Amino acid sequence: YTSSNLWNKAYEAYAKPENNNEFLSWKFTEKIEDDCGETCVDSVNISYSPPTYASEWQYVSSTKQFERYEGGRIHKDREENAIVADTIIVQKMDVTVIDNVGRLRIDTIGSGQVLVFRNGRVIEGEWRKDDRVSRTRFYDVEGVEISLKPGKIWVSIVGDRHRVEF
Repeated sequence: YTSSNLWNKAYEAYAKPENNNEFLSWKFTEKIEDDCGETCVDSVNISYSPPTYASEWQYVSSTKQFERYEGGRIHKDREENAIVADTIIVQKMDVTVIDNVGRLRIDTIGSGQVLVFRNGRVIEGEWRKDDRVSRTRFYDVEGVEISLKPGKIWVSIVGDRHRVEF
């Protein structure tokens, strides 16, 4: 994860103005279903290589956010604040180990399954990215672009060997 401050420093250092004049944002909406009732997704578990690399997101209905846990303990940032997300996006991609160090090749161009968690609900669908410079888009099973909840967004990439349970 990173911060706006670090993103802005990277932008100032590396951005080329001629490449940044057609910014297309993700789709956002404030009007997202409020009460998920009995169908709430109470937690999202992502297991990369358990138990060392397993994370859990727990939904807190009073804040309408997910809190991140690792090893059964709440995960905190450098300032000791709990890491939270308003929206969690889990993209399933082709992931291949390319050497004995464990470096990965992740196929980020194309399409695949996506799970979008917001307000205690899950939306299943497809992610699509046409080329290296286009933005990844998220669509529900009917092909309609998914509106994200404004706020903090956490994107997790998982391969075939990783488990996602909710």
